This record gives sequence, structure tokens and C-alpha cells, in this order.
Amino acid sequence: MAKAFSTMKTNVGNMLQDTSGATATLIGVWLNDGYQDAWARCLWTSLVDDDFTFESVADQAEYSLESDFGEDVALVRISDGVVLKRVQEKNWWDWYSAKYSDDEIDSGSPQRYVILEESSKIKLDPPPDEANTYAFPYKKTVTDLSGDTDTVDIPRIEQYMEYRALSIGFAYKRKFQVSDSWNNRAEFELQKRMKQERVKINQKYQYRPFHRTMSGIYRLMGDKSYDQI
Repeated sequence: MAKAFSTMKTNVGNMLQDTSGATATLIGVWLNDGYQDAWARCLWTSLVDDDFTFESVADQAEYSLESDFGEDVALVRISDGVVLKRVQEKNWWDWYSAKYSDDEIDSGSPQRYVILEESSKIKLDPPPDEANTYAFPYKKTVTDLSGDTDTVDIPRIEQYMEYRALSIGFAYKRKFQVSDSWNNRAEFELQKRMKQERVKINQKYQYRPFHRTMSGIYRLMGDKSYDQI
């Protein structure tokens, strides 16, 4: 069961041996800093909006992102199953700078896309020549905890948040060696949690060296069903 925000603040305050209101306010900030840090470190499946779609409009290249957009996972044109490739803004300008100045970018079937962070938009390249539906799964952002009963959207991340807050708290109190110890514990806890997220029991793979009969990454039990192994 997820820990409430107030519970985490109490736990950290008790370990710091400082349960004052002023320190509790600081602990809340440190916990949220850890929450946002954990968000940035991994593609947490609990945060992926897997069924989001949007409709393209003929000759319109740019579309607004959702307010909780954090990172793109994929972009697929549903009508023909084409997976669009993400390119960087610089690549787009390198390719189109001359045509852009002459207003010569023709519409067509989009093959690439650009995330425009500054304007919170996605740009299809080239602009679509017809209306289509695009599947756009993305990783959602997380909102800082504020109310006493608030809980995190990343399962089992509270221990890392508490350890990290303790590290900052002891540094705040100038107990730097103790701070380093808690920071190491926090990093170990986060790495453990990220490994749990990335490696599922039915998704383990083994690596086979190149220049052998087979090369690449394969499932430990192969790709055949169990009755054919």
C-alpha cells in the first residue's frame, strides 16, 4: 500500500530527530525533489498513457501536446501501421532550411516527427496530405505531493524518496558523512526499483556473441512455445 505524504514526512523527521513544523515543510520539498528525480530516471509503466490518439489535419504540421506530456514512447499511424521516426530539431532545420524560407515544404505521408519542447507541440514531417489517426503513447508527468493523504503514482518508490530526503536533511544539518551514507542507500534503492521495472520474470533475455551461429538478444527459453522446446 502506498505511503501517504504525511507518513513519509513523519518517517524522515523521526530519523532526523527533528519533528518541527519548519523542518517538516523542508522535508516535503526534499521528498518532492526525489519524486521528480525518480520520474526522470526511468520509463515507469504506471505512467504511460498507452491509448492516447490524435487526429491529423491535411496540411497542418503541428499539434499541441497534452498538458501532462513528459516523454514520447512511440508515434504510429493507425491506418497503415507505419511507425514514425523521431528526429531532433536541428536535423529538421538542416534538411529544410532552404525550402522553409521559400515556403516549399510539400505535404505528404509523414515519416518522421519532432517534439517542440518550447511550444509543447509535436510536428509531423512532412505535413500530412490527408486526415489520419495517430497512436501516440507517452509518459505522463507527475505532480508534486501537497496534501497529507497524497500518494505517489510510481509504485514502491517511497523508500527511495525517504532515503534521499534523509541524505539532504543530514547535509542541511552539516552531518555530511551521514548524508553520504544515506545518499548511497538512496541510489541503491532506486537502482533496485528500476531493475524491477525493466526486468520482468517473463521478459528475461540472454546475449549471444556475434560471429556465432546466432547473434543478438533472445529470450532465455527461445521464441518457441513450451510444448515445442
